Amino acid sequence: MGYTFDFSVIWENLGVLLAGAWLTIKISLLSLAFGLVIGIIGALFRTAGNRFLDWIALAYVEVIRNTPYLIQLFFIFFGLPNLGIKLTAEQAAILSLAVNFGAYSTEIVRAGVESIPKGQVEAGLAIGFKNLAVFRYIVLPPALANIYTALVGQVILAVPNYRMPRRVKAPKFYLWGLSSRDLAMLASRLEAGRQLYNATLSEALKRLSVMKKSILYAEAKAVPKSPSPQGEHPALEES
Repeated sequence: MGYTFDFSVIWENLGVLLAGAWLTIKISLLSLAFGLVIGIIGALFRTAGNRFLDWIALAYVEVIRNTPYLIQLFFIFFGLPNLGIKLTAEQAAILSLAVNFGAYSTEIVRAGVESIPKGQVEAGLAIGFKNLAVFRYIVLPPALANIYTALVGQVILAVPNYRMPRRVKAPKFYLWGLSSRDLAMLASRLEAGRQLYNATLSEALKRLSVMKKSILYAEAKAVPKSPSPQGEHPALEES
C-alpha cells in the first residue's frame, strides 16, 4: 500500500504556523523569565530569616502548587476583570504561566541558596557587604549554577501547561460565557477533586497515626529496665 503525502496545506498556511510558533516561543520565554524572577524573590523571602516573609512565600508556593493550572488561568483571565484589572489573552497566559512556574522555582532556588556554605556568606559580611548584596553577588550566582539541571527539568515538566492558554481564546468562553454543560463539568471535577483530597488526607492521617504508635512502641522497648533493688532479686527470692 502506497502513501502520498500532500504538504501543500502546510505551505499554504506557513505564515499562520510561523506566527503561532513565534507566539508560543514568546509566551514561553517571557513566562519563564518572569517566573524565575518570582522564584528568586520567593527564595529570598524563604531564606531571609523573617517569619512573616517566609510565611507569605510559603503560602504562595502551597496555594499555587496544590491547585490546577487551568484554575489559575481562569482566575486571572475571568476573575481579575471583576477587580478592574483587564488583561488580554496573551497577557493572562504570560502572567499565569509565570506565577505557576515561580512557585516551583521558588523551592528550587531556595534549595540552591541553602547549598551555599555559610562561610561564603560570613566572608561577604566581613568585607562590608549588606545582606542583599551578599545574596545578589555571592550567594545567587553559584546557587543558580547548582540548580541548573533542576530548573531545566522543571521547564520540561511545565511544557504541557503551554497548551492551556488556548482555552481562553475559545469563543464560547469570552463571547457568550460558560455554557451550562461547561459549568456542570467544572462542578463535577471540583467535587471529584474535593473527594480525592479528603480521601488522601484521611489516609495520610491514618498512616501518621500508625507511624506514631510504631515509634512510641519502639522507644518503649528500647528503654532499659531499671535493675532490681538489692535484696529483691528474683533468684534470691526463690532461694
